Amino acid sequence: MAKPTVRVRIGFSDGPYVIAPTWTDVTSYVRSITTSRGRTDDWQNFDTGNATVVLDNRDRRYDPTYSSGPYYGNLLPRRQIRIDATVDSGVTYYDIFRGFIDGWPVNLTNAGYDSTVTVTCYDALGLLAQENAPVDWSDAYILTLSPTRYYKLDDTI
Repeated sequence: MAKPTVRVRIGFSDGPYVIAPTWTDVTSYVRSITTSRGRTDDWQNFDTGNATVVLDNRDRRYDPTYSSGPYYGNLLPRRQIRIDATVDSGVTYYDIFRGFIDGWPVNLTNAGYDSTVTVTCYDALGLLAQENAPVDWSDAYILTLSPTRYYKLDDTI
């Protein structure tokens, strides 16, 4: 069996709710990738899927404070990231993870001669958990269905 070829792409210029963002391939700067999702047994709750991608930052391209970087001003939280892989020479890519970047923390090591950015990412379930739904969201939805009778059970007496 052939070894899969992994690709990492980031939507630097689009927000979290864009369905088809403009992807930028950053695979050549990736040092390591880890992903996890689901649960370990039937008795646990499903957690938010997450990924950790370590990027090479020796030229400071992923430093949000470096104004000469190519992505300056676009290194913001909740940018989309996509990790996929192929086993058939780039014909068909299969998603491994698609989610949102939590932040861009810069790590300096080796007395400042080496720099990495370790981005932690979460999936759409984590994005949904960050949103506040209105208390009466069900009322608006039920009324769009044009019911013949609608009895609210939370009315005051």
